[in-house]
Amino acid sequence: MTLLKMLKALEQPNDDLALYEICRRVAGWGICWHSEKRGPHVEVPHPNPTLAAAGIKHLLDGWKKGLFVEKYYPTFSAMVRGEYKRLGLGRKS
Repeated sequence: MTLLKMLKALEQPNDDLALYEICRRVAGWGICWHSEKRGPHVEVPHPNPTLAAAGIKHLLDGWKKGLFVEKYYPTFSAMVRGEYKRLGLGRKS
């Protein structure tokens, strides 16, 4: 399987995880994931009465707690292959 196809499969590997960003740090390449279980999206009425009347919601900061990087890899290709394997996406059902 090509790296591009693997990367496409990593976009949303299951109902709880979503790919937030791919990052390059001193530690290496990593995928920053968002997990609804760790930090759910909570919408409340907007604090501005005009915007609240228009039905615009305000997103609370709790979602930031759901961001995490499981592991850093030395190269981009190693990251894609490693996360693909770690999540078990290559297994046949």
